[in-house]
Amino acid sequence: MKFLRRLLGIFVMLAGILGLVLSLALLVGLWMVKPTVAAYAQTTIDTLNTSVSTSQQVMEVTGEALGATVDSVDALADMLGTTATSVEDTKPALDNVNTIMGEKVPATLELADRFVENRTASRRSPGRRHQVAGEFPSGAERLTHDGRSG
Repeated sequence: MKFLRRLLGIFVMLAGILGLVLSLALLVGLWMVKPTVAAYAQTTIDTLNTSVSTSQQVMEVTGEALGATVDSVDALADMLGTTATSVEDTKPALDNVNTIMGEKVPATLELADRFVENRTASRRSPGRRHQVAGEFPSGAERLTHDGRSG
């Protein structure tokens, strides 16, 4: 049994020495790799910092662009409101032009056409001259400045 104890004691001591050697080897390895790992970590942190800074600048530009878009939409809404008001303001004048062109001008042209026909007919038959003159209305229609008949 003594022999077994000694053998186990030697085995435990060898395992302890092996553990110390491996620990020292890992410490030396970490010490050698540390600059590379630190450089990679610093590069990653710098890249993240640059990305965040760029994202912040992009957000600021986007905010300014959205502000300009809102201002443009407001200006467009104002312009459309002014246009609608202008159209409403010109509607009575367009109604008057429509009345003149749709009612007064055709009536005047019809009256002139009848006059020309009657005048032509009266020149062909001299005895009819007095009869033709009686066919016209007593007061020829006149247009006043507001488009109504006078």
